[in-house]
Amino acid sequence: MKRILSVLFYLLAFGLFLPQYAKCADWTFMVYLDGDNNLEDAGIDDFLEMSSVGSDSNVNIVVQFDRIPGEDSSFDNWTDCQRFLVTAGMTPTVANAISDWGDGTGGREVNMADPQTLIDFIKWSMDNYPARNYAVILWNHGGGWRVEYVPERPILRAVCWDDTSGGDSLYMSEVKSALNTIKTERQQVDLAGFDACLMSMTEVAYEIKDLANVMVASEASEPGDGWPYDTIIEDLSALPTMSATDLGATIVNRYGESYGSASETTQSAIDLSIMDTIASCVNDLAAAMDSNKSEITAARAGSQEYNCPENIDLYHFADLLYIESSDPDIQTTAFDVMTAVESAVIAEYHGTWLPNSHGLAIYFPETETGFDSDYNGSIIDFPADTQWDEFLSWYYSATDEITLLTPDNGAVLPESPPATFAWEADSTYRFKLEFSPTSSFVFGFPTLTVPRQSLMTYTSTDAIQVDAWQRIWKIIKRMEQINGIIYWRVLGKPGPTAPEEPSEIRNFMIQ
Repeated sequence: MKRILSVLFYLLAFGLFLPQYAKCADWTFMVYLDGDNNLEDAGIDDFLEMSSVGSDSNVNIVVQFDRIPGEDSSFDNWTDCQRFLVTAGMTPTVANAISDWGDGTGGREVNMADPQTLIDFIKWSMDNYPARNYAVILWNHGGGWRVEYVPERPILRAVCWDDTSGGDSLYMSEVKSALNTIKTERQQVDLAGFDACLMSMTEVAYEIKDLANVMVASEASEPGDGWPYDTIIEDLSALPTMSATDLGATIVNRYGESYGSASETTQSAIDLSIMDTIASCVNDLAAAMDSNKSEITAARAGSQEYNCPENIDLYHFADLLYIESSDPDIQTTAFDVMTAVESAVIAEYHGTWLPNSHGLAIYFPETETGFDSDYNGSIIDFPADTQWDEFLSWYYSATDEITLLTPDNGAVLPESPPATFAWEADSTYRFKLEFSPTSSFVFGFPTLTVPRQSLMTYTSTDAIQVDAWQRIWKIIKRMEQINGIIYWRVLGKPGPTAPEEPSEIRNFMIQ
């Protein structure tokens, strides 16, 4: 009898818990819809796209929607923040919103740029709408890794601007902190998406590499319509067992279909487990790029840029280096970067106006004036863990080196000509030699320039005819008598409009 009662007890207990488990959906799709800015009307449109399909037993569509006064007055013109379990045909009215967020109160004004606000929304969604998989979509302006808010340029290196809260925004370190709290106190999200501009950056993906499986974002700016939520949710509802990888590819493919091939748009899904490999490969490339600046400059100039021109496509830059560099170490490490990017990109779409997009951008301002000093390891992880920022520092300070070979500094040369002067340069130059009895190389006499007017053809040794060199040597011998020493250097001109760049200065004496 006791055995029968025990079995009945366990059956009853299992039966009590079974309904709760049965409520666990395949996906909870959370949209952190920050319309507290000039994108409010686009936010309303995207909400209606979601509700054109709505939630079902397998897919929960959960939205936190913050609005702003003075932009769009439709649907009751409420201006605070509301939460919704989006169902088919729902409109974004207060009457349809969740009336109790778990603290006895419903809608309220919040700062969507506060990481705690993001944490609260995700926790609430997971607690009230449990699922086997979770997607979190940050919806708003975006711009990559981080920068302070600039009113004239609101789409710069952060995400989720909240105008009612003084133009505050979520920096990537704050997004990382929020997702890390969710991983620690609930569970890791499966897909992190950015329905925002310019967020598919190496630096962004690296920041959240341990906090989600897949990232979906755009290298380029996104149009106001953003993601096509109707077709994305239709596909997810039709196949709710899809993985985060499959959902990422679905978002990319549906986004591409919505804008077509003849557009200036991009979207990509990134396998975040490969980001450590990408960082390692970029680090090796950065270490290899310690010379051949002119070749690096040419690759940078030809790389695919975006609306924020400081961002370039990482694969395309590496590809150009691989093709154009004369340095085997640069070629090898560039190829490794290309291979790593190919492994990380699950799916990628780009319009014909951005033909050399491959899924991940990287921060590389073309000139030092465009470089943001906030790009350092105290702000984001990528420059802390790689030598990319050290490479940028070198790049902006380095000149294309001309290395003198012979004669050695302090050499004693024979009285009879011709002596051999040789050098090498990082790139193709046109050159001229300078000789002077002083190290200041004062223009005009007593400094002797060879050739006097033009430049030598592309060469790394003197290319002066013997008879001319004999005449020049007589002048140099007379100059040596002034101070008993001659200083020499090479001036190189790397391009038609480039300034002349000097080599080091050496000296010699004549027997």
